[in-house]
Amino acid sequence: MIVQAEITDPVRFQDYTAKTPLLVSEYGGQYICIGRHATLLEGTFGEGCSVVISVWPSRQAALDFWNSTAYQSLKEVRVGTGKFNVTLVDDLSAIIQSS
Repeated sequence: MIVQAEITDPVRFQDYTAKTPLLVSEYGGQYICIGRHATLLEGTFGEGCSVVISVWPSRQAALDFWNSTAYQSLKEVRVGTGKFNVTLVDDLSAIIQSS
């Protein structure tokens, strides 16, 4: 899962970030990158944003997290704190290695 976040209210966003890692872990997710102040090389969204990349045991585990009642409540906490792009990508390394 790749998240691009342009945070406009960092104080309120802290309520979201204080609770989300535990829930990610409960669903088997792991953060592999939390980067700030991205440099946009192409496109229209992302200059100065934060980028968070997490890996999941399966696509279904990521979707179970995303659609869970607990995460829907956390998303409500996030409302009004910024702009977000969230993308779920299959692990292509498994496909490349099998070729």
